[in-house]
Amino acid sequence: MKKNSTFKKDYYFCNKCGTIFEQSADVLFVEDDSTRGFCSESCIEEFFRPMVRVFEKIEESLRNEYSLDEEESLKYLESSAYLEKLLKEPEEVWLHKNDFGEKYYFIISTFKDQKGEVFYLASICLFYQSRPSFLFLVTATSSEKLISEFRVGTKLNDRLPMGANLNDSKEAEIVKTIERKKSFILAELLRLRENSDISFYEFSEFESYIDPTIDGPDEVFSFIDEAGDKIQTFIKAFDNDQGAFFYFVTCLKLNRKSEDGLVPIFSFPSRDGNIYRKFSQGNRVSGNLKS
Repeated sequence: MKKNSTFKKDYYFCNKCGTIFEQSADVLFVEDDSTRGFCSESCIEEFFRPMVRVFEKIEESLRNEYSLDEEESLKYLESSAYLEKLLKEPEEVWLHKNDFGEKYYFIISTFKDQKGEVFYLASICLFYQSRPSFLFLVTATSSEKLISEFRVGTKLNDRLPMGANLNDSKEAEIVKTIERKKSFILAELLRLRENSDISFYEFSEFESYIDPTIDGPDEVFSFIDEAGDKIQTFIKAFDNDQGAFFYFVTCLKLNRKSEDGLVPIFSFPSRDGNIYRKFSQGNRVSGNLKS
């Protein structure tokens, strides 16, 4: 007779909702050197939401202090190229540890506009596998005073060798790629979404829509991102008790020449037309949305 209960095995739990796991591979992490894990992206968002609000309020206060409330440089947050450059190759990486040893990374990159004027992108984030993972805050500024506020703690190498602690196995490289792209998508959602849209806290309630969206999408869009990777986004319209919404599943094609090797990066619901337009980029390779 099979023994179902035993102390002689490992158990893991989500640090937000308490979901129990029997396999460590099922746990999501966003921090190096930490056993704090989660069951879903929505639990990650909800767990760190208080600190997101703290950093947002600090930025708001600093912008008010330096008269930068409507700074023109903020328009550069709309460019995915600048954000991807910041996340992939930050020019400055600063590490701040609090009294509990929790780590917050402050990353900065410098850019020039078409007139040759300098501006900066900066983010406060966590690192996982030596790369930015969860983003608390992303901003842009031309102000030396404001950007200096992000130089907090200890400065690491000017250009951190991202992912240097990983081995060179194909699996590790895939995980690294997926985590980087997931961070970018989360940052885009944080930037674009309206407060009236479906809350991050509710995302886990929509995870049952992943398979129907992949198996029977209304539309599939494909494009090559700036890293040269082929990305496919599956979109399907649904209707529930709370109204109509789109469900998005963004995937990475591991083999651009084959139909095999499709790996989900991130999935989420939205009722926002701007979100739909943003994530329906590239070539439509399948379908049209139902009327």
